[in-house]
This record gives sequence, structure tokens and C-alpha cells, in this order.
Amino acid sequence: MMNKPFEYFAPKSAGEAVSLLKKHGSSARLLAGGQSLVPLMNLGLAAPRQIIDLTRIKKKKDPLSYVTANNDSLMIGSMTTHSEVERSRLIRKHCLILSETAATIADVQVRNRGTIGGSVCHADPAGDYLAPLVAIDAEFRAINSRMKGRTISADKFFRDMFTTALKQDELLTEIRVPRQNRPRRGSAYVKHKYVEGGFAIVGAAAVVSLNKDGSCDRVSVVLSGVRATPLRLGEIEKRFHGKSLDERAIEEAGQLAYEEVREPLSDIHATSDYRREMSRIYTKRAIRLAAARAGARETKKTEEG
Repeated sequence: MMNKPFEYFAPKSAGEAVSLLKKHGSSARLLAGGQSLVPLMNLGLAAPRQIIDLTRIKKKKDPLSYVTANNDSLMIGSMTTHSEVERSRLIRKHCLILSETAATIADVQVRNRGTIGGSVCHADPAGDYLAPLVAIDAEFRAINSRMKGRTISADKFFRDMFTTALKQDELLTEIRVPRQNRPRRGSAYVKHKYVEGGFAIVGAAAVVSLNKDGSCDRVSVVLSGVRATPLRLGEIEKRFHGKSLDERAIEEAGQLAYEEVREPLSDIHATSDYRREMSRIYTKRAIRLAAARAGARETKKTEEG
């Protein structure tokens, strides 16, 4: 399909980018890696009148692509590519779940171009980063056209299908994630996909923290692909505090996921009933892997996972 004409802007700074957003309003779209926006334009599903290309922002003076750390958190620039997230030594050491998630996205070509910020702001319900970022309590830093910044928690960032909490003149600049390499803590992301590298029909992210006696201090489980926004399974988080995450508990967690995922999304890739059943199975797999990484006693995997 032939794209409609549009104005092209290549700002040299984040400040210039948000000024353009303020000026052109809802008719403008940001271009990060182009792996989400360009296909939509080619299909005629998006027809922006202005394209604001973030790839020309000067990396030395106004960087948006970086990975740094302090004692508590990792800071990831919004223009950091999936490949950089996958390969970063800091991320692999301190937040393995994000590195592993990036490795599941599409193919090498897409990972080399697509960015974590672009994927997050696209807010596709089946996007891979959404569930892990909510599960690990990530925060998002944004600036507006007045160069004022604010922080948005992952729980409040995703508002609806393809909709975030960002205002019209705001630009996502950074993602902050708590370090996950703590003693007796493990995390995992697993997904059911229809093709290798495809979007998640159901994705499950789990973070498990254990007490010294091996009991569960905290378990966080978030699903993607089943609702318009990531679904935190609150009943699981409440039920297993202080309990052992043995195979009986994991089976119970799977059943709780099945009960919480009522009337999930239905599309050409999977029916609601199928997604609900996969939610049960992949919740168990995510918890089992996260618990093992936290140091829990190995549990016997059932035939269905």
C-alpha cells in the first residue's frame, strides 16, 4: 500500500523532539527503530502527517541509548536496541529476565533495529517486554516540551491496547529497573508463540524471592497477550506468601491463573479458551523456573508443563 505524504523531522536533541510533539499534536508520530510504526504505515493502519525521527539525536550530547547502573537499579536509555539489551553485560548480570526477553523478539534484523523504548510505547498487548517490566516493578522516565521530567510506574504506564500514560508532548527517555541479582531471588519469562520469534499468544513473567528457610517471601506473576494491558495475578501473590513453592503449590498457582484470566482476548491466532488454558500452563513454567533460579528445591515437571 502506498503511504500517504508526511513531513519528516530529524531533531538533534530530545528537547527539539518534544517541542515538535507539542507543535504538531496527535498528527505526529515518533520513529525509534521503525519496527512497529513502519509496518503499520505500510498496511494503512497508521497515517501520521509528521514523522519525528529520534535516530538523529546526538549520542554524545543528548544520549538516549545507554545502559548504566547504581547500587539499586539499572538505567536503560529508551533508544537502546533489543540486541543491546540482549547482549549487555550489566543487564545479563543484574536483570537476566530482560536480556532473555530481548532474545525472544523476532529475528536478528529486527533486534538490531528495534528499541526497548519503541516497543514499550507501542504497547502491543502481545509485546514481550510488557509483562517482565511490570513484574520487576520497572519505572519509566519521561520529559515534556517544558523539559520537565516525571516518573511513571510500570503498573500505571500501560493504559489500554496500544495506549500508554504518556501525554502528547512527552518523550520516554529512560527505563529504570531494580537489580534482580539478589540472594534467593530468581526471575523468568516464558511465552507461547505461534511462530519462532513471534509475538506472545500468552507470555508469563515471574519473580520469586525466598526466605532463608526456603519459603516464599514474594512471588510476582504478570501475563501478557491475554488482556489489553499486562495482567498482574494478584491472587497468586497473596496466596503463597510464607509458603513453600513445591510442585503442589505450583499446580495450584496454575489453576489460580486459569481462574483469574476470565474472558481473555480472542483473535486469529488463538481463541479465548485456548489463551486461558495456556495461561495456566505458562504461569506454572515461569514460576517453576524463577523458583529454581532463586534456589528452591527442584520440582518435578508435569507432562503438560
